[in-house]
Amino acid sequence: MQGYTDTPIERLENDVMDIKVYVESLSEFILGCSTPMTIAIQGDWGSGKTSMMNMIKQSISDKIVPIWFNTWQYSQFEMASYLSISLLSNFLEKIGAEEESQNFLRSIANGAISFAKTAAVVGIETVAGGTIAGNLKEKLAEIGKQDSAKALEELRDKIREAVSAKLKSSGKNRVVVFVDDLDRLAPEKAVELLEVLKVFMDVPNCVFVLAVDYGVVTQGLEKKFGVGVGHSKGRSFFDKIIQLPFAIPIAQYNISAYIQNLLSNMSIVCSEEEISTYREIVDCSIGCNPRSMKRLFNSFILLNTVASKKGMFNEADDIKAKDKQRILFASLCLQMAFQEIYEFMIKNKNELDADFFDGIKDFEKLKTDSAFEEIRKNIHIKEDLYYEKIADFMGIFYKIIQLDSDLENLSDEELGNLKNILSFSAITANTREEVQPKKTNNLEFWKYFLNQIKGKSNLFQKNIPSEGGAIGSGSGVTGVMYFVTVRKEYVNCNLLLRRNKEENKAIFDALEKFKDEIEKKMGKSLSWKRSDDKPASVISLEETGMNVYDPKEWPKITGFLIEAINKMEQAFKPYLKPIALELKIKGNN
Repeated sequence: MQGYTDTPIERLENDVMDIKVYVESLSEFILGCSTPMTIAIQGDWGSGKTSMMNMIKQSISDKIVPIWFNTWQYSQFEMASYLSISLLSNFLEKIGAEEESQNFLRSIANGAISFAKTAAVVGIETVAGGTIAGNLKEKLAEIGKQDSAKALEELRDKIREAVSAKLKSSGKNRVVVFVDDLDRLAPEKAVELLEVLKVFMDVPNCVFVLAVDYGVVTQGLEKKFGVGVGHSKGRSFFDKIIQLPFAIPIAQYNISAYIQNLLSNMSIVCSEEEISTYREIVDCSIGCNPRSMKRLFNSFILLNTVASKKGMFNEADDIKAKDKQRILFASLCLQMAFQEIYEFMIKNKNELDADFFDGIKDFEKLKTDSAFEEIRKNIHIKEDLYYEKIADFMGIFYKIIQLDSDLENLSDEELGNLKNILSFSAITANTREEVQPKKTNNLEFWKYFLNQIKGKSNLFQKNIPSEGGAIGSGSGVTGVMYFVTVRKEYVNCNLLLRRNKEENKAIFDALEKFKDEIEKKMGKSLSWKRSDDKPASVISLEETGMNVYDPKEWPKITGFLIEAINKMEQAFKPYLKPIALELKIKGNN
């Protein structure tokens, strides 16, 4: 898989969005409609307007005289003021007008363009019921009203004759002109081109299919004639030129099938439920714009390839490769759609905890909680709808990174997995400055902790300091480990059961029978979290109000952890090995 280009779809058989019915219906309308007719294919940039027109053209090209005009292409190589002439010249050339006729038509077109534009203004004002600013007679006099009007009528006659001759020689009954990329022009230039189409080319047996957006037309009118044009006059102008507006049916795109196709090309096989999750995260982030989705998947393909080569997605650990790939995909959606959140999480990745995610997926907390003040400062759209969109997205993001839904909060393993993937995803981030995480004291803390625990416990005697938020030590039973975790706001000690699901449940249930005795030895109540369908269950003791990033608190934190983990080992030890033997679980001691 080499990635996805931005090349539009050329043929109907390559349709991956399942819009065949719309293409076929528009094609039938074009072939059977009265003429002249102008159809507007409307949609945001990258929504698939060009692909739609390509498929229509391909499906009816044997029944019509097709002409394709790419405004963007012409505007790159000619001054924008000559774009209208380029359109006329291209049209005349494609319908096969004789060279002498082409030269004649170009010459009179040059003289009549300015008149046509003024006439279009008159049309706007007349339809809207207003009055044109200034003295119309003076304006017409300036451009030579009589000569231009005569040239205009002559030009129309010549175009009619050329169209009629082309249709007669080809045996077809209409010319269909596809005008692409109007929305990539300066709005005022797009309006000028529409004026020319209306005045010069409103001729029988011609259908115009335009890739245009009403918003571009409105902007163009305001820039060209002033903000006084207003919505009603803008709509009048649009309606006068366009007889059939058609909005790209993005909501009807079969995004699930599109995603499944892309994942399949990457050799990622997913269930319907998993595909639905991918679809949900796309809907809540970048939306269904095909161009944005191609960019997303190109980043995903690259990072997935790098991760595979680095061994990050190995199946050897407890977290499946597909789970990691889905988290990576969600991180890229976050990166593209909510850059301010993404950058904050990258810079503060070692301080991210369950409380952060519980808060940020809450609309009210996101807007008011002091924990998110830095994020709010960087959010430029201060509207409730945008905050709601962030909160909705983070709710789905949370479900994706929480691999064990039975646990009330994100586990340390889940948080650690996310942090690794977040850091890794930053190589495709579109930021002016390199995104770097804040320096943390984790490595230095673990050096301190492991030095302090020497000779005071049977656990953690062979551990090596790391930058992670947790370290583990064996219990003497395979797949049963003691974990110590440190965060900015809390620390905890854990007994982690991470064999297979059935054995985890069996060990957990056997231990829970002795819950009262165990907690009496501990001198405190423990948190018992049994997982029914995930690979881990955990029993933990947590202490809040301790900040590992403050070295002054290290003695207190270390003292608590050493005492708690020793008590935990002594409390569980009498039961673990007998339970393991009874269940015929092999020990590793």
